[in-house]
Amino acid sequence: RQINQAIKVKQLHRPNDLLTEERPGESSATDNDDDWEPAVTNQVQSSERSAAAENEDVSLKKPYSCSFCMKTFSVQLKRNKHERYHEKCHTDKDKTKEARFKCSVCPRAFIHSNSLRVHIRTHTGEKPYICTVCNKAFSDNRNYQNHVRIHTGERPYSCTLCNKTFVQKSHQNEHMLKHTGKKPFVCTVCKKGFNARSSLKLHMKHHLEVKPFSCSVCDRGFIHSRSLQAHMRTHTGEKPFTCSVCKKSFSDDSSYRNHRRIHTGERPYSCPICKKHSPKRVIKINTCRSIQGTNRL
Repeated sequence: RQINQAIKVKQLHRPNDLLTEERPGESSATDNDDDWEPAVTNQVQSSERSAAAENEDVSLKKPYSCSFCMKTFSVQLKRNKHERYHEKCHTDKDKTKEARFKCSVCPRAFIHSNSLRVHIRTHTGEKPYICTVCNKAFSDNRNYQNHVRIHTGERPYSCTLCNKTFVQKSHQNEHMLKHTGKKPFVCTVCKKGFNARSSLKLHMKHHLEVKPFSCSVCDRGFIHSRSLQAHMRTHTGEKPFTCSVCKKSFSDDSSYRNHRRIHTGERPYSCPICKKHSPKRVIKINTCRSIQGTNRL
């Protein structure tokens, strides 16, 4: 039932996203120095070029991006060297331990042998963890377990303020920022802030007008790989998400979760004008605005 067996999905070249995390005393402009090392006192000088030209230059001339801070580099070796500084600052909390497990392909090294084994799979392409429901494969067990919860409906992490539940711990942490109002991830083009790095990455692709994931059947382009995967099911007819109550099946997770709320009665979204709650994220706010404008006349 795998999509890859029915249809060959092609992925176009995608330029690196331009990301920056806003910190006190730091500029949000993109640093152009390939040899930059993470430091609290690092000051970044703003470029006088336009944001659009800067985006184009970076994506074409610096195709390698840091997996920690998304800084871009023109040479892969410099990117690898830069990432090792992050590992020393953030990963190696116990300074007495040495990262003695070294990758034979790239310069990266790890404290634990298991971390090296998982990393090696990024070079070999091995994905030993396979979902028994939709046959999607994963290179590490953590991502596999998070994926399985999509099918089981398990959401073990919950917000202590509004009781909203989440599949992953990282999603819970991002959600908590909504309550605090903090938006540490800032767009370098329009300066719009986001509470999640993933939201900023998706937003930046709208600025660049890049749709790197293309359907091999109808040539429709998508910004996110998950959107392409859901779209491919419209061609294959696959519906891997099944309601445990009424057995109705769905091709995408979003429709499945909205349907489940019919049974649970959950209505997590509310209109800021009339305060009416809805089980779906899309609320007819414009209708309320029209009614509100009529009442004022």
